[in-house]
Amino acid sequence: MRENTNRPQIHPVRGVAAAILVGAALVVPSEQIGASVTTEHSDRKLEAGFEQQPVSIGTPVCSSPTACVVPFSLFGISTGDVAGTIVQAGAASSMADGSLYANSTVVFTGTVTGCGTGRAVLRSTGFNRGGATSGSIEIIEGSGTGGLASLSGAGRVVSGHVDPTTGIGSGLIEYKVKC
Repeated sequence: MRENTNRPQIHPVRGVAAAILVGAALVVPSEQIGASVTTEHSDRKLEAGFEQQPVSIGTPVCSSPTACVVPFSLFGISTGDVAGTIVQAGAASSMADGSLYANSTVVFTGTVTGCGTGRAVLRSTGFNRGGATSGSIEIIEGSGTGGLASLSGAGRVVSGHVDPTTGIGSGLIEYKVKC
């Protein structure tokens, strides 16, 4: 295999990064505040918003000009019923239909209402098709610290997009979690 040093277009990769980042914002609905110990380990339906800074693109690894894996990293924040930061790194590739597929690791550090404060690691997989992002997120069991030590669950991307002018991504996800 040889490495291709040509840079791919940044905008499509930003879109994939937006889809992937969606998994990092954990929000617990306000009605869960003060939940009792008996409901603490039941499923909670969550909604999460996010905002990310423009994605940093690494050097593509290619076997041909059209067969590349492009590494990326980014920083983001989540707001609302969750306050925290997100760091993410992964890789993306173009699909035959022109969409982009990406896979990454996300680290969330912050406070989740009803669960506590700590850090958790997530695995994120997503697509960008025609500017719209979709994907799935898995919270890695046993990865949490502090109040997020028992956090588990999964999510799906409801919406996500990247502003083509600024490169800033934003969106919404839905989760089912336990803590």
